Amino acid sequence: MTRKRLLGLGLATIAIAVSISACGGGGGTSPTVAVAVQGAAWVAYQDGANGTWQTLAPSGGFSGSVPSTAPDGRYTLAFVCPGQKPTVHVVHATRQELPSVNFTCGGATPATITVEGSVAGLNGGSALVSVGETPTTTTGNYSLQTPPGFYDVIAVRYAGGTTPNRVWLQLNRQFSNNTTYNIDFSQNDGTLVRVFDVEAAHSLCRG
Repeated sequence: MTRKRLLGLGLATIAIAVSISACGGGGGTSPTVAVAVQGAAWVAYQDGANGTWQTLAPSGGFSGSVPSTAPDGRYTLAFVCPGQKPTVHVVHATRQELPSVNFTCGGATPATITVEGSVAGLNGGSALVSVGETPTTTTGNYSLQTPPGFYDVIAVRYAGGTTPNRVWLQLNRQFSNNTTYNIDFSQNDGTLVRVFDVEAAHSLCRG
């Protein structure tokens, strides 16, 4: 899979992204992880890095919410897709990185996937969200269609519809299947996800 470049954003947004491209975490938390694995011969789940493995479904797949109580949010999902050569799939992630897993056994890699989620911290404004090549504007929730791959995620908050005042940026994020990706402009700036005011963009890399 090749990494896609962002297209279609306004010049101001592109300038912001370029000015901090050398600069990188956080995310909201959730007590559960949404799992939807269809057609699997077996599905199992581990809450935390050292938690006890539990079988979610011995056959037919699983759809539902599973607990994610580890302080660091880590979990592991494992499932077997049947066939002439059964394939074992293992997902290691945190609930902040991957709050939902959606996979269907037996099919080819989908031509497109859905990336959707909520956008919080708008303070009465709107946001331009881009994952891959297609941006969308929202005042709360968003949904995008894009081929699977690695993308830079850029979301820009606008006050009054015209003035950008805050940015959400995550570089080289992998989207393999339908994914819930939530954005919160009120969260603190981190190393994995950068969240910052527009006027601070040019000073982010200065130490």
